[in-house]
Amino acid sequence: MFIGQDLYSGSSFVHDPWVLYCRGLITAPNLVLAGVYVPGDPKGEHTPVAEAVGGKTILLGHGMANRLNPLDEGHRTAGLGDTQWVSQVTSRRRDLIGALAETVLDRRLTPLERTAVDLALDRTVRGADVPVLPMVVDRLLAPDPADDHVGRLTEDGRLVGHALRRLVAGDLAGLFDGPSTVDLDPALSMICLDLSRVAENATLISVLMTCASAWMESALMDPAVVNGGSCTTRRGG
Repeated sequence: MFIGQDLYSGSSFVHDPWVLYCRGLITAPNLVLAGVYVPGDPKGEHTPVAEAVGGKTILLGHGMANRLNPLDEGHRTAGLGDTQWVSQVTSRRRDLIGALAETVLDRRLTPLERTAVDLALDRTVRGADVPVLPMVVDRLLAPDPADDHVGRLTEDGRLVGHALRRLVAGDLAGLFDGPSTVDLDPALSMICLDLSRVAENATLISVLMTCASAWMESALMDPAVVNGGSCTTRRGG
């Protein structure tokens, strides 16, 4: 779960309650999060709360108009140099694609697969003003010939490409495969991402939460958004 942004490095601070649960340090993965936004509500239980306090719910589901682009670069922090900004956005996008692929494949990526992801992401960003996941999938399944000098890159990225294709043409198609159609309004008292329409199985929920959190993280990089309002939400069973 994305908690916040480090003041000095600009990197993300995340918390995984399941790690502490597996270590026996806590007895349940539930936690209380104080903030403006609910980054993912698989049960839809916070929608009435958001509406009651004058907030907004962003509803995601098959056949609905709302779409979130987890590769959005977000808002550039004031004072951040060009090199630092590019490095930060690239790192966040690379980590996202790797996390999605590992979740679907149910294993760690190999060094060769990570190289394939890096090259596919680089080519995608170079060729598009707004990079989206289908472009990365296309680059993984059909690498640029200039990068594939010995004809191995296609094979190296094949499994990752097919794993990510699930978000483009599989059971998550239409949710995270295009430019974002919604924005965050910092003036609202509460914003909730309602994922209850697509909460079908454990793997799907993991992929869904990863994409939704990535989009939320990029939006929360804007100081104007971070400083707007507060509410208390609860994630867990």
